[in-house]
Amino acid sequence: MEEKILEMLNENNDIQIQEKGIELAKEIKDISLFMLPSMTSAIWKNCAKVIESKSDEELKPYILDLLVWIQDINRSGAFRIYFRLKDMDVNILYPDYIKVVEKCILENDDIWLDWLSGLIEKESLKDKLPIHLYRILKEHNTIFWQGNSELYRKFMEENDL
Repeated sequence: MEEKILEMLNENNDIQIQEKGIELAKEIKDISLFMLPSMTSAIWKNCAKVIESKSDEELKPYILDLLVWIQDINRSGAFRIYFRLKDMDVNILYPDYIKVVEKCILENDDIWLDWLSGLIEKESLKDKLPIHLYRILKEHNTIFWQGNSELYRKFMEENDL
């Protein structure tokens, strides 16, 4: 049944089939099925729609997977994942966020840091960061986001990204 639902999520299907697939997928307890599935990228956006409907507690085991999803914001559904992370309780997000930020710094992954830096616009996350990491992220945020990530949210919603 799960395989059939994943097939329904394909963006090449009629919109009604996709919407039915999303509703059925929301009932599936095993969220790992929707984490950047190995199937075609044509299902990623709809998988992201399923993921964004899940509670923080349900997503807690998958924070690292979600952060990896936004490593390449051009991936279908990545903006939805980004904003779901941004809306998440900071105490759930923080432990994995800090690990990924430190990894990006060690590996000089400035592009991923650009995307991650948008999350510091959330005051409770910014306040929790060690000052040296905040400064690095703030520099990326100032250059890349310029405090305008909410404009991206509006664009995403208007264009069903």
